[in-house]
Amino acid sequence: MKKTILIVASAIVVAGVLSYLTVDKTGSNPSPTPSLSSSGSPSGFNSLQQLGPTPSANASQTEKSNFATKLRTLAVSTNSVDIGKNCSMSPSMISVKSGYNLTFKNIDTADHGLNISEQIKLPAGKETTIKAVFKGPGVYGINCDGANIVGFIDLRE
Repeated sequence: MKKTILIVASAIVVAGVLSYLTVDKTGSNPSPTPSLSSSGSPSGFNSLQQLGPTPSANASQTEKSNFATKLRTLAVSTNSVDIGKNCSMSPSMISVKSGYNLTFKNIDTADHGLNISEQIKLPAGKETTIKAVFKGPGVYGINCDGANIVGFIDLRE
């Protein structure tokens, strides 16, 4: 009898949890739980996947403007970025004021090289601070070790 009650009670709890996870009372899908990036920071709410594809060099001005607007809404206002294993960047989209210092911390055991508008060397386990000036306000892609874009900077006035 006790075994039957325990099984029934367990089934009710499991059913309740499953219905909580699957029933959406707001009409929209629930937000995914953020995972931890290699730096230990939440990565689910500031990821390049949310931003979508980067416009090509010959994209229309409207496409480029829409991309920049979306980036500005997703970017985190900070002047510190972690670079981890495989050039992971956390946060991956940042907003910083022109002229402010911007610190990149390499939390990986390997050296990395960033390219924003100039090459920046990041020795393993070290921090490198630069002045956020580049070529003036705008959106800048960040390449790491010659790879594709790993993040973006929205440089504000």
